Amino acid sequence: NAEDEVSAENRLSDYLEANRGDGELREKIIDFARTNYLDGLVESLLRESAEGAITGSDGASAPLALARFLSERGRFDKAEKVIARFVNEAEGSETEKTQRLNQAALAYRELDLIDEAEQSIGQALETEPDNTAFLDTKSGLQVDRGKYREAIATLERIWELETDLESKTVVDQKIFSL
Repeated sequence: NAEDEVSAENRLSDYLEANRGDGELREKIIDFARTNYLDGLVESLLRESAEGAITGSDGASAPLALARFLSERGRFDKAEKVIARFVNEAEGSETEKTQRLNQAALAYRELDLIDEAEQSIGQALETEPDNTAFLDTKSGLQVDRGKYREAIATLERIWELETDLESKTVVDQKIFSL
């Protein structure tokens, strides 16, 4: 019943307001609301977090959590806009923007928007061509496209850049799996 949903959303909002600053409670309410399809409350809380550009208790970006939620609910255009805004609002250093481009690429990949993911990671790599995390994202996208030889070449580049044996072993395992 729509009336009950509004009532439940209002009660949860009031409870959260009374316990402002409790991040763990906020996450629990978001999970509860998501499970019980109180989409208005979930979107409101995620938008509020996204506007403040905060991260969730799991370290995930609030704007990207909002984009994932919108995508889950079939609102793909809005999800794409949230991700684009997340990148465009990067303030300060070029490093922050490139980090956000990598996060955006991962989010786009999760939403199966491979073209957008490739574009984002390509921009990040223009600025930091030897960033192994960015190259790893690129290799994952290459695998998604079935470009295994290119993925192996990218992983070999990561292997060359890595300095410790443990990291090189992880890369070796990825190459072997391909």
